[in-house]
Amino acid sequence: MSKERDAYRKETRLIQGKLHSPHWNYQDPIVPPISASVAYRLESAERGAEGFLEFANPEFNRELQPPIYIYDRLDEPSRGMLEENLELAEGGEVCVTFASGMAAIAAGLGVLLKSGDTLVSHHTIYGCTYSLFTNWLPRLGVRVLLEDLTDLDRLQALLDSEPGVMAVYGETPCNPSLDLLDLAQIARLVRDHNIGRPPRRRAFTVIDNTFATPFCQRPLEHGIDLKRVTWQLENEGIQKFIEPYDKLIGNIEAKRKALAG
Repeated sequence: MSKERDAYRKETRLIQGKLHSPHWNYQDPIVPPISASVAYRLESAERGAEGFLEFANPEFNRELQPPIYIYDRLDEPSRGMLEENLELAEGGEVCVTFASGMAAIAAGLGVLLKSGDTLVSHHTIYGCTYSLFTNWLPRLGVRVLLEDLTDLDRLQALLDSEPGVMAVYGETPCNPSLDLLDLAQIARLVRDHNIGRPPRRRAFTVIDNTFATPFCQRPLEHGIDLKRVTWQLENEGIQKFIEPYDKLIGNIEAKRKALAG
């Protein structure tokens, strides 16, 4: 993956995606057809067992070996190729698509946070994200601090005084103010804060990249752990920029392999 990513300019990667994918054999159509199937035919019980073992095996590389498709929830060709191409565009190691941006935000933070943990978020965020943080996460016992993340001294003080901080969240450019956050410095502060913490108690950085898209900004390259982009087809907004005609709605999260499980 790294050799393929390094061999071409970002414009080529964004237009062409991966040059080959095990999710499609490329024998006939130039553009792979969209799969609408939920379930897939298995020729034998043995093949079904092999397919389930693949999904349970963390060593199985779905980017190099053709997967055995079983059920849409596990994997399917169209979504698999979309995730591969957006993973490449983002410079990530893993990409997961969701039905909407809020689904991606809720799922990502649901993995990182549990009752008793603290989330530090920039105070200017998308309205539905604000509702999630102020109305729903507190019901689950998650404490949310809305702060000015352009003030790096304040973030440093919070990390030093709040041992329960497990995630730092922001948007950049912010919605709707277009404030800009210093991704590299935020990632550095959180990374330094993690020194000496047990691996299972490390804090993570999460960025909503909806406005910028991977063409203009790739948060993972600045040290961010997890980024979201949206579409009305990353949270990038496949809707706003990747698929700009409002035909589809969806979302992706690109992340590091440490979060893949």
